[in-house]
Amino acid sequence: MYEFFVALKYLIPKKKSLNATIISLISIFVITLVIWLILVFLSVTRGIEKNWLNKLTTLNAHLRIIPTKKYYNSYYYQIDKISKNSNFTLKTIREKYRSATSDPYNNKIDREIPQILPKKESYEDGSIIDPVKKSYEILKSKKDIYFQDYEISAAPLKISLLRQFKNFVDKESFISQMSYILSLPENNPYLSSIILKPKIDDLNNLLFYLKKEESSQDFFRFFKNIKIKKINICSIDKKTFPENSYFTAFAKFKKNKPIKIFIENSSLKTSKLIKGIIFFKNGNFIFKNEKNKYFLENCKVYIKNPYILNISEKFLPKLLITTKIQNKELKGKVDLTDLKILEANIKFSFDKPPKYEPLWIYKINNKIIMPKNIFYYPIILPKMFKKNGVLLGDKGCFSYTERAPFSIKENKIKVFVSGFYDPGVLPIGNRSVIASKNITSTLLSSSFIPEDISSNGIFIWAKNITSVDQIKKDLEKHFKKEKIDKFWRIETYNEYPFSKDLMQQFQSDRLLFTLIAIIILIVAFCNIISFLIILVNDKKKEIATLQAMGATKKSIALIFGFCGIVVSSISSVFGILTALFTLRHLDSLIKFLSFLQGHSMFNKAFFGEKLPNTFSIEALFFILISIPIISIISAIVPAIKACKINPSKILR
Repeated sequence: MYEFFVALKYLIPKKKSLNATIISLISIFVITLVIWLILVFLSVTRGIEKNWLNKLTTLNAHLRIIPTKKYYNSYYYQIDKISKNSNFTLKTIREKYRSATSDPYNNKIDREIPQILPKKESYEDGSIIDPVKKSYEILKSKKDIYFQDYEISAAPLKISLLRQFKNFVDKESFISQMSYILSLPENNPYLSSIILKPKIDDLNNLLFYLKKEESSQDFFRFFKNIKIKKINICSIDKKTFPENSYFTAFAKFKKNKPIKIFIENSSLKTSKLIKGIIFFKNGNFIFKNEKNKYFLENCKVYIKNPYILNISEKFLPKLLITTKIQNKELKGKVDLTDLKILEANIKFSFDKPPKYEPLWIYKINNKIIMPKNIFYYPIILPKMFKKNGVLLGDKGCFSYTERAPFSIKENKIKVFVSGFYDPGVLPIGNRSVIASKNITSTLLSSSFIPEDISSNGIFIWAKNITSVDQIKKDLEKHFKKEKIDKFWRIETYNEYPFSKDLMQQFQSDRLLFTLIAIIILIVAFCNIISFLIILVNDKKKEIATLQAMGATKKSIALIFGFCGIVVSSISSVFGILTALFTLRHLDSLIKFLSFLQGHSMFNKAFFGEKLPNTFSIEALFFILISIPIISIISAIVPAIKACKINPSKILR
């Protein structure tokens, strides 16, 4: 403790030792700056890596089990082609798992097994080896995973964009694209994290289709799951107006007759509209300006941007609203044909199941559910489609060919857009459509899938992504024990063809950044060496006096060692606090730098909507481990120099 208090005394700024004081402050500032930079940089890069990893593994899972060639060439798989119980068709993993028997062959009704067919593989008790049901038994015994079979097919997708323009004219355009279709992984606990919430334009598009279909049940489902805050121009019923109440209004004339009346809270400055007042009397609307008085019989009256205070869905397909215009209350029915939603909230989130089934995807008991429709199958599109104008509720179809006895028949599967998702950095993400297994099973037999994409398998999501390697080892051990290991290939996300290079690059970048951080720290701590050497030269008399009074060389070395540790500790505290403050206000910093640069500093396609600002515990451990080591090494040279001072020469 004596050496520590002497070190603190030396570090207190004094006028007599101005050089040492300035250099000590510079050392603290430089090391603080370096620690701040390293913590912010490593935290952001680690957050980006985690985001990319989550996007890579959300759809494709942390692990996947893929059938090998031995599986497809086995008796277990090939026997379905000659079995009536299997309808003479090869089965997917899902169909194999749900089948009543592992061996569908019946020698009484099925033809003789060809010699080219592989021999049946059985256990010692004579039962056939069923790799699918055995693998499901093993997976169900694991409590730290979620799993589900998947199917991938391909087909051209055509989406119709039916939009309403001015004067209620409908115009239709189309978007076509060859797409991969992935079966919905409803057991995926992370899928909801990439699902995009419906926006106002999606809700208006859904409402547009509901008006055309005139389904009261769908109207009810739509309005029970949203809360409207504000709507645009809407025509109102005559009964909405209180008797003998006057409102400032603006009329649009045609052939000296008003054809539209707009009631607003603020005046409209335009030469095309004529200002006046409107009131309701004896069952008629009357518009009056400075010159004339008009009875409005076939003229529609509109409210411009009313704020809705209350809304009821009891009168669908009309809405009952209560609002205030010009400090007067209006209560009446609004025709949905003129309604446009400006502000609304979804009444439910993915955390809680909705009370009424919505018209878009939702979640119940940790499972993603697609909405039901009698005539169309629901699909989930990547957000790239949304950027190209596709909205919730748009209709489309998948096209595929089916072989007939003497021809090839072209069929279509009608679909509608029930949601959008963010594919992240997945290479084929912008072409991957999520659909029900009924669609993928239908398309699987007629689609062409590249060799590097497995069309059927089992996805596995781990509760802790760091345990994927251990899960793989355990599964391989159990598969080998049950003699089904040759039928399956287990891959982690590090081994996927589309992510292997990316993950290796992440590891290389992490190592490179760590080495750069160490080099920067070493350079920064050279300031401590300079500071301590100057301090030793400045305190030669004190050192000589201490030695003459009996201080050992060890005590002298500890004094200057403590000086280096105290300076590095103060710098570390300031650096960590500054890094925490910066990460908390990272968005503001990025906006400021983007403003100076003239454009966004980070591309949203690669880094997302905003940079991650979570403080990295790994970066903190790196600082807490490396700083003491480097500071002790930095203090060794000055401490040795202090020990070698000859007290007799200095005192003489």
